Amino acid sequence: MTSTVVDTNVLIDVLGPASEFRRWSLSALERCRDEGELVLNPVIWSELSASPLSETEINLAFGWLGLKRESLSYEMAHQAGKAHFAYRRSGGKRERILPDFLIGAHANVRSHRLLTRDAARYRVYFPRSISSRRKTTQSNPFAPTLQVTDTFHDRQAQGHH
Repeated sequence: MTSTVVDTNVLIDVLGPASEFRRWSLSALERCRDEGELVLNPVIWSELSASPLSETEINLAFGWLGLKRESLSYEMAHQAGKAHFAYRRSGGKRERILPDFLIGAHANVRSHRLLTRDAARYRVYFPRSISSRRKTTQSNPFAPTLQVTDTFHDRQAQGHH
């Protein structure tokens, strides 16, 4: 069984109006749930909470997924900080990036797969095979490895809708 950390953008898609993103996210969540546990952490929870929804409403909206809650460790925080440092050194902006690195480090340290619509940053700073199709080289000496499951943009490029 393969466990999967679900990035906030996928969960936000589920709450949104009918769209291509929503259809893709629902399908990907169902597939990943069939393959193993779905996981979230306090960063993802806090990003979901930055909305008009109450905690009860968020729990009700995602109860069908059976999301497992995991905490973040100092090791995860260290990997996220190193990845963020490398990102900043390569000219990256500070905009909302550190939470993404915490999500990526969580998936990496716990050997979870990551379900996201925004894999570009994860591929660079946590490189690993992407759905067994693509290998990346490790250009960042601090970068751990992370498996990112099919992303919306990967599926679009392959002609899947």
